[in-house]
Amino acid sequence: MRPLPLAVLGLLTACAPSLQLPAVTPDERWADSTAGWALPATFASASPYGYALRRDQDRARNHTRLAVTTPRGVYTGWVQRPQITFYAQFEGTTPRHAPATIGLLFRTLEPEALSSTWLVLGCRGTADTVTVVPRSVAQRTGSTSSHFLTYHLPLAAVAHFATCTEASLAVGQLHEQFFPDQLAALQVLLRAVTPRPLTAGP
Repeated sequence: MRPLPLAVLGLLTACAPSLQLPAVTPDERWADSTAGWALPATFASASPYGYALRRDQDRARNHTRLAVTTPRGVYTGWVQRPQITFYAQFEGTTPRHAPATIGLLFRTLEPEALSSTWLVLGCRGTADTVTVVPRSVAQRTGSTSSHFLTYHLPLAAVAHFATCTEASLAVGQLHEQFFPDQLAALQVLLRAVTPRPLTAGP
């Protein structure tokens, strides 16, 4: 059997696109409106292998963003899987309160065209459509075009999703299953952007 040419092997190898996040800028959607929400003690405290949190800072305006990309995206001439990144932002270098929302960046590449921009979160066999209108941006990236959809989701909805043992996320006709390590990575992000409760002194 003759070996496959390198060019063919390259086409057979799926690749993940580089991560592109919006700029770190002040936004009132990160304000504290999470009274009564408590971080579950069962949430993972250490990132699974391959899912380290990304930290970006705007030092001039003293803002920090933490992000984790769960499905990294797979794109070839015939395979299309989205890149999905959760992130949150806070003033300073450590959070003073839990964020009101969690950002979700959903990215696809041509030639896949989404049938809709409705976001559906699946958990243990149930599916909930999140009534959030995303920011939609089409942008030329390299030799093709990317479609970026940015959702700002309520913290409680993302936290509930992170606790699922069987979870999925869909936008239009694209569906992505979440595995335990990906959900644990999301739990680590939520823990990192929530301040530790004050402990009483002796």
